[in-house]
Amino acid sequence: MKKIIWLLLYILLTVNVAFAQEPEWVFNRPNSSLHYIGVASAAKKNTSFQNIAKRNALDDLLSEIRITVQSVSILNQIDKNGAFKEEFESTIKSTVADEIENLELVATYEDEENYWVYYRILKAEYASQKQRNQEKAQKLALQFFEKAQNAEKAKNYVTAIDFYLQSLLAIKAYWGENIEATYQGESIFLSIESYTQLQMLLDQINLVPSLNTINFSSINENKLLVITAEDPGNVPIAKIPLLVTYLPQKAQLKNYFTNDKGEANITVTLANGANFNQIEVLLNLKHFSKGNVDDRFYQYLMQSLRCPTQKIDLIIPNTLTAGFNRVDGDLYPFNLDYLTVDFSNASNYTFKNLKLVPIRAKDNFRRILGNMGYYISLQEAMDSDKVAINEIKRSGIVNTLLVRNLSTDTLFIMSGEILIGGKQDRVVASDMLIPPNSGQAKLPVYCVERGRWKYTNNGEEFSSYYGMANEHLRDIIDHKVSQQAVWSEISNTNKKDGVDSYTEAYTAHAAKKTFRKEEQEYIDFFENVFVGQDDIIGVIAITDNIIEGADLFISNRLFKQEYRKLIYAYLDDAITYGAPVRVEKSVIDAYINQLLDPQIQGGFVEGKGQAFRRGNQVIHIAVY
Repeated sequence: MKKIIWLLLYILLTVNVAFAQEPEWVFNRPNSSLHYIGVASAAKKNTSFQNIAKRNALDDLLSEIRITVQSVSILNQIDKNGAFKEEFESTIKSTVADEIENLELVATYEDEENYWVYYRILKAEYASQKQRNQEKAQKLALQFFEKAQNAEKAKNYVTAIDFYLQSLLAIKAYWGENIEATYQGESIFLSIESYTQLQMLLDQINLVPSLNTINFSSINENKLLVITAEDPGNVPIAKIPLLVTYLPQKAQLKNYFTNDKGEANITVTLANGANFNQIEVLLNLKHFSKGNVDDRFYQYLMQSLRCPTQKIDLIIPNTLTAGFNRVDGDLYPFNLDYLTVDFSNASNYTFKNLKLVPIRAKDNFRRILGNMGYYISLQEAMDSDKVAINEIKRSGIVNTLLVRNLSTDTLFIMSGEILIGGKQDRVVASDMLIPPNSGQAKLPVYCVERGRWKYTNNGEEFSSYYGMANEHLRDIIDHKVSQQAVWSEISNTNKKDGVDSYTEAYTAHAAKKTFRKEEQEYIDFFENVFVGQDDIIGVIAITDNIIEGADLFISNRLFKQEYRKLIYAYLDDAITYGAPVRVEKSVIDAYINQLLDPQIQGGFVEGKGQAFRRGNQVIHIAVY
């Protein structure tokens, strides 16, 4: 018995001595100019403590390895707000952990509670491994890039898209670096070139709908929509994958492919959702390289690319309209059955020479139209580089420009919006809706800078947004009087406001400090008067004893979006031509009856302004 007790004591003392001999690297982490080092531990209460300690030590080693994101790299190009950078670095380190070779296990140590691991690898060895892996990935990516280029030249666009994506994914671990490669005797940054060529190819594919608006007579009715995929030469493209989504709920996702004629026949139905007001058709990038669908790099790449898209409005019947007798030429539902004119709290909407009378949507108006009217404005698109506007050719044409929508939303351009640049400043001559990825469109304009016909430092591009023309000028523009009438009005306005411009530019008002100071007083008063009012869809503007005009929109969202610009049209007119408001209410009532009575509103609006439609649906009414 004594021998057993002495044996146990000997073992216990031996273990304690062993645990007491804690190596220095456990409590004093080594530093080396030659090695990357990782030291970490795991609690022995975990059944797999040894593997956990090894993984922790490897993570500690990887923390010494800096993941570089260079300024000229695809990651920096597509992740401008840095949303993916942290996840990218973490993912790359995980990839390195799985692929690292010749990792030296220097030592291990354990005590009663913990288990330690000490790893290291020569920095030169790691650099060599990385170089070998990069060269291997680069070789594969370059092969895919060459195949993509050849496929695109042969107009095999579907194959080209797939190869460009595979080229990018082959070098995903190096998106933060400049990978320089030689292609056809020239040096290229491979990842950036693959991404740029892919985006350019996607931008050249147009989706052309057979209808811009689909009108339903019953929610049980089915309609046929044909989408044609075309290249810049209007040549049909076969086998383009399309995804169709019903908006705004983003429901009923369906996949289609274009046939040999480049057409996809899409059956549009409302059977499962009468609240739909649009369908979105876009080129479905996620059909390509589907083996990578669970890869975060793949998912982020998909999100960053701009795809050809079309949105088609759905005009849907509502039980509320059943008893309404339509009149030829009416502007349904812009009438007093669906709208109300609000004369209450008039002082909240009156300042100096300007009074605004709100026009509000009743519940039935909003239920009928739902969330229709989400468009990107011209100002927002120009400010965020989502639209390109140029002279139609180098020599220029006074009354026509070229516009290309670079955003993923339909672009709404309003008559009266003024652009700065090109060979002379211009004002838009009519409302337009331009779908995304629809190629170049002709934009009708008038000149508002008679004394200049030459390019400035900005070249052919119109890069600056000025704002809205005043109501007098909008009236002349919408009635398409003549270019001479536009110039005459600008001359008159400039003279009244004391604006001197050697190029006779309307935009010279921006340099007139006294005018801008008075203008700002109006802005300070009116800019936020409708904040929080979600039922307003239009206003009537009044100065002195006259009604300047009215603007009505298909939705509260579109009104609020455009009001920020329209307020300048109203107040500029009030400053230049107006006086304190003294109009009789009977005059306003008569105006409202003509504007909102379905029996006569068609002729009234045609004579006093314009009603802009998409298909049969009125989007914007402007009268003066």
